Amino acid sequence: MQLTKLSVPGKVMLSGEYAVLYGAVSVLAPVTRCIELTEINTPLGEAYTPVVKTAIHHPIREILDYEQANGLPHIEVDSSQFFYQGENDRNIKLGLGCSAAEAVGVISLRFDRAGKRIAGYRDAILGHALQAHSQAQSGLGSGADVAACAYGRPISFRTTGNDFRLDVIEISQTSPQIPMNLIWTGQPADTRKMVGQFQNWVDYGGTKAR
Repeated sequence: MQLTKLSVPGKVMLSGEYAVLYGAVSVLAPVTRCIELTEINTPLGEAYTPVVKTAIHHPIREILDYEQANGLPHIEVDSSQFFYQGENDRNIKLGLGCSAAEAVGVISLRFDRAGKRIAGYRDAILGHALQAHSQAQSGLGSGADVAACAYGRPISFRTTGNDFRLDVIEISQTSPQIPMNLIWTGQPADTRKMVGQFQNWVDYGGTKAR
């Protein structure tokens, strides 16, 4: 059996970060740094991150028969492009959606090895990746970063109650081209801390904040 290998791009959120948690529209675009996933023959066990481990064991009904016959995959994940090597060789996250890309990558690999080509199952892959990511992250986040990694194209994303609306932003050869440079500040963002600060601002900022 041929082993599966694929890559998933990271994302950058151009607008709506944190506000997307309260129903605002966010706009995201893929970046050229990718996470690389390779199916291997030897299990890695405890080497998996919580998101990768959850995504590997997440039940997928569309490929249930295949995985009952062939088992779950063993996966090697290379996320080095999502980190910067700082002082004392310390890896610092660049904020490109590493955990989102992990969830999308593992679910995509499972579909692909079962003969379900990713292009034809994008919506299903996104749905399962959202569930796995949310479970591993204790429900934190809107899912916008997972959607951006799953589609690998510019999107707008908005939560609507318990659901979401996702629109792929079509870019053709005749579309206006917007040159863009992304500059990293050198400071990693503590997502949980910053979500808490934003929540506090919404709760106590009055009508203008909302």
